[in-house]
Amino acid sequence: MTALGGIRVVDFSIWMFGPAATQVLGDFGADVVKVEPPGGEPGRGKGMGHPLHHGMSTRYISRNRNKRSVCVDLTTAEGGRIARALMAGADVVVQNFRPGVAERLGIDYRSARECRPDVIYAAGSGYGQTGPYAHRGGQDRAAQAMSGFMSANGDPGQPPTGARVSVMDYLGGMILAQGVLVALVARLRTGRGQRVDLSLLDAAVSGNTEGMTTYLNTGEALVQRFDPLMRAYQTADGALQIVTVFAKTKNPMKELAEAVGRPELAEDPRFTSDEARATHEAELADLLQAALAARSTADWLAIFDAHGIISAPVYDYAQVAADPQVRHNELIVTGEHPEIGEVAMVGQPLRLSGTPSEVTRMPPLPGEHTDEVLTDLGIHRPDLARWRDQGVIA
Repeated sequence: MTALGGIRVVDFSIWMFGPAATQVLGDFGADVVKVEPPGGEPGRGKGMGHPLHHGMSTRYISRNRNKRSVCVDLTTAEGGRIARALMAGADVVVQNFRPGVAERLGIDYRSARECRPDVIYAAGSGYGQTGPYAHRGGQDRAAQAMSGFMSANGDPGQPPTGARVSVMDYLGGMILAQGVLVALVARLRTGRGQRVDLSLLDAAVSGNTEGMTTYLNTGEALVQRFDPLMRAYQTADGALQIVTVFAKTKNPMKELAEAVGRPELAEDPRFTSDEARATHEAELADLLQAALAARSTADWLAIFDAHGIISAPVYDYAQVAADPQVRHNELIVTGEHPEIGEVAMVGQPLRLSGTPSEVTRMPPLPGEHTDEVLTDLGIHRPDLARWRDQGVIA
């Protein structure tokens, strides 16, 4: 038994934000039908590294398992008929186009409701469906910039910096999936569907809730800071991130100074208060770096643990993949793709004891399931052949 077995999702979404949401639904058993233009959606050919196979970039693979692919040209009359037939059988419809695009393609909320009145319709956007920025295209790094996230990252005097990976796309996808699940529960109680709206900007600002709440109530904003007590340092064989705020005592500087074998630093007037350390941050960081460079990361992990200071090794990707806790958590999953062989992916992090997630389908090739899905809709094979010749489907 799966948590979402029997739920049909028609997924018009592209790139990262929407596909991240629908992958969650597919991981827990929903039948996700990914609708793409002939040749595939634009996210297939872009990403880190080279595509593993035509139409199968690593970016695409990371967000599109447990889905079936149907390639349809929605700009044609026949493609519109197919879209309406798909939506008529859908519990959930998902898209993340700019406002106005879904209306032009005939897959907007009104059109979906005409096909199925109790449909759950999830719409992602860059900035919202209305408002002064609604017409703009959204993107992960733009959301990082406008949410305040970037303004507090990086060292003082350096340009603001953001995360290179798509953290806001992923966060937005998780929130959008959450909205779909809430709406499905509401439909069980009321019998009515509804629209679920989320913008990347809203997701990013909500992800920065601590900093925003501080500013809204005190007027104080998080700013770039070279904080020696919350920083990564080079060790004899790698790098280590320390987080002294959770030290066992109320004096994290004292605990840290003792841990690194420099107890006198805790009595140095340059470092005895937050205000003093803020003035002498670079000096303290240099002293701590000199101490930490003398021993291995493993040694420091044990020492800091004994002192109640949270620390963690700074991993590269190979170390993440090999870490015993990551492996124990079964976070790396593999599957056999019929075209490209074994594919490794980051698995579903959420674990349910009774209805766990499962990888039942590898990320599909463009149009891999077009005939299968459309035949199930009652479309006859001669029509499929004709539409394929006309470029309506692929």
